[in-house]
Amino acid sequence: MKSSRWTALTLLLGMSLGCFVYAGWMATGPYGGHAHTIAIDPTHPRWLIVGTKNALLFRSENAGQSWEALPFPNHATATVNTIAFDPEDSKVIYVGAADEAPIASENGGGLYRSTDAGLHWEPLPGMKGRSIFSMAVGHHKKRLLVAGTREGVYSSDDGGLRWSKISPDDNRELQAIMALALDPIDPNTIYAGTPHLPWKTTNGGLSWHSIHQGMIDDSDVFSIRVDTTEPARVFASACSGIYRSTNGGASWTKMQGIPRSNRRTHVITQDPQQPSTVYAGTSLGLWKSTDGGVRWQKMCDYAVRAIAFDPTDSRTLYLATDRSGLFKSIDGGLSYRSINQGFSNRHITQFTVAPANGLPGMQPALYASTIYDGDFGGVFASADNGKSWALLAGQSRLLNQNLITLTVSAGDANLLFGAGYDGLLRSTDGGRSWTHAVDEVHTEPQPKAVPRRAKGRAQALKGKVSVTPAKTAQAQIPPRARIYSLKAFLNGKPWLLAGTSDGLYGSADSGASWQPIKILPDQTLQVFRIFVPAHGVHKMAIMTSTGLFSSDDQGQSWSAWQKPESQGAILDVALSSGNSQIILAATSQGLIKSTDGGKTWALRGGGLPVAETTAVVLHPSRTQEAYAVQLGKVYRSDDAGDSWHLLDSRGLENVLIRQLGLSAQNPDQLFAVSDARGIFIHNLSPND
Repeated sequence: MKSSRWTALTLLLGMSLGCFVYAGWMATGPYGGHAHTIAIDPTHPRWLIVGTKNALLFRSENAGQSWEALPFPNHATATVNTIAFDPEDSKVIYVGAADEAPIASENGGGLYRSTDAGLHWEPLPGMKGRSIFSMAVGHHKKRLLVAGTREGVYSSDDGGLRWSKISPDDNRELQAIMALALDPIDPNTIYAGTPHLPWKTTNGGLSWHSIHQGMIDDSDVFSIRVDTTEPARVFASACSGIYRSTNGGASWTKMQGIPRSNRRTHVITQDPQQPSTVYAGTSLGLWKSTDGGVRWQKMCDYAVRAIAFDPTDSRTLYLATDRSGLFKSIDGGLSYRSINQGFSNRHITQFTVAPANGLPGMQPALYASTIYDGDFGGVFASADNGKSWALLAGQSRLLNQNLITLTVSAGDANLLFGAGYDGLLRSTDGGRSWTHAVDEVHTEPQPKAVPRRAKGRAQALKGKVSVTPAKTAQAQIPPRARIYSLKAFLNGKPWLLAGTSDGLYGSADSGASWQPIKILPDQTLQVFRIFVPAHGVHKMAIMTSTGLFSSDDQGQSWSAWQKPESQGAILDVALSSGNSQIILAATSQGLIKSTDGGKTWALRGGGLPVAETTAVVLHPSRTQEAYAVQLGKVYRSDDAGDSWHLLDSRGLENVLIRQLGLSAQNPDQLFAVSDARGIFIHNLSPND
């Protein structure tokens, strides 16, 4: 039976976290992604906490069957490197994070403490803003904490209220402490791993000495483990391999048996119940030794970042991995199963809905693309209106590309186009297999015009400019051009637009050929994003290197938007399907609206705070209905953006939303695409 503290915590989290709040927002995945560290409650072995990049924390109280996000302070550039439970009271949890910037900012890294099992967090005095790479908790001395930071080693003997630096300021080698370990008997003996070899103190930090005899000189030490039964035996993992010492680090011997390609070993640890059994988590798999490191056996191919053991049965272990998320073994590593339900830490580059103005009989389709996940990510699809997601194609099927944009043909839900840094790809089977959209480039070189500086911020074209094809029968996007954005729409027949580093291109034959579309007659603009309304294309807009432009005649002529300079950068644009003159734009300084097609703009308040607005969308069928998002809060308008009210935003606390989406086929479901937490769904009702 669960203790009252965890039952109460579950109820409180149910009022704040999307996994349980169906009246608010529900996180739906795609699940998986990067997991950086994992820890298990020593008194409640079914309760685990996982930390990731983007400063995310997830908790499971059912041995990994499902996960929910904890309300950890939102620092998008920080990585959670270490998690530790207080040995005296497991409601007390310590989390150390490091900012990815070379110098930690006040809002980046730090050491945080929760005294209520993760519901609330506070930065510990003296550690706020410091990049925390490692941490050790003393079991022999109550409330002893040691933290490894970018500047050196710090120690606290009162549970983190007061800290002292115990490494010398003038020793540049004893900085960026990537690993820490305490002697299990003597709390004054501390081992520290740095980007250049390990160090040791035997007097609580009064003096330190380098312990590197036998190690390759350029060893970057990631992990140190002191044998709990024989403290003189110490293991260290480094970029150059795994080392063992039998004399407290005075000398080291490199351990053989693991191939050189696997020797970037992120973690080395012992089976807590079988000390002669050692596990090594490397960038290319998990290895196990049952004889103290003499012989090794490879157990899996996942890139292992951290390992946690069930304290009651060490045959049950949990892995935090790069790209592939979380895994569990109940047989000492012989077999594994994925345990990612509710856990999501992926960078979604595109969420796309099959265009609402598709051909008759076209089935609903939802797709999403992720990057940097290898074959554990890529292109995902949902067949149940976004409630669950299935991986269709990993990076190898995407010809080793990471897609930065993805779109679905307006005429065929199985016809997809995607682009990475190495060109345009096409799928004709709903995203399962991919080929290069253009096998051979036929474009003849065109003479470049000498660019002239446009008058003002941008110069609108006078009159209509025809789309000018290249001089060959099959014009193409130049191979040197990088594709930033793809957009599909219906104009009698399916069309595609591509925004590239070499300008805007259009295709009327499913990407077989492309025609350049001129924005300015004497200047080539980089086109980063393309916006079209949900119905019809009498109005389209583009975000370029010199500002925003719109077209009322399907791209034949363009006009520059005269956005107020005081409104900062435009982050998103929504075009109305019912009135081509109405445009909403989300900016870094608030939401602005134009009622004359972009000629003039006004700041929209009316219930919406004047603050950074990251995304905006107009409903595809209820044309007066609009939604806008600020950090953790979504707002609704029923008069095309003149006035706003707060929508039920439970489940999005501290979540950065980059995109909002609506589908004409399912008009009462609103989608929100986060910066790192995946896709969320909210069921709309007339009372929202």
